[in-house]
Amino acid sequence: MEYMVEGTTISAENWSNGSWQPSPGFRAQEKRRLELRQATPHLNGAHEATPPRNDLKPHPPPLRRHGLLPKIPPDAIHMGRPKTPVELTKLLPWQLYEALLKAASLPHQPPASRDKVRVHPTNNTFTLNVRESVRAQAYLHITSLQIEFRTIEFHIYAPPPDYAFRGIMFNAYYSFTNAEILKDLQESNPPMPVVDGRRMGWSKHVLVTMLGDCLPQ
Repeated sequence: MEYMVEGTTISAENWSNGSWQPSPGFRAQEKRRLELRQATPHLNGAHEATPPRNDLKPHPPPLRRHGLLPKIPPDAIHMGRPKTPVELTKLLPWQLYEALLKAASLPHQPPASRDKVRVHPTNNTFTLNVRESVRAQAYLHITSLQIEFRTIEFHIYAPPPDYAFRGIMFNAYYSFTNAEILKDLQESNPPMPVVDGRRMGWSKHVLVTMLGDCLPQ
């Protein structure tokens, strides 16, 4: 193979006999090419040994965090859970409050003493803060709410406060509803703070919830 250098034809033997001196730029280029050829196998091996990155996989968007709900007195809590499929967070607060008043046949109150309704942001329930016992009993009789043109069935109950205690009346059930059991217990025992009375499952026993720190004799 022959090479052309400034118009002069030379043979491969003359080019490689050691009398020619490559330029510094050519030496630098050859050195870089040699380093690249030597580094290429190491790079390929490192690329094959690197495990796949998990952070490149698609992830669902993070859940929106809500602040803690303010505490309300435990003896004034009513809970409402819908039986009809509905998202309570999409209802306006005044719509839910107006529907509760209408279903319980209760009048409006001044803003300072108004019953407070609060929708839980995640478990699809609402909390009703009631101060008067008459209004509280009226809310407990609600079975459905009429909101705009839709009827929504609800289960409204009053969980006992922390300082309440329970007792069992054995073989005391005679085809009464839970509301009738509670009414009879309250009317028959006026000095006792009875807040709940219901049948225990399918048995004939009645579970009674009262306020206080000692069991009445």
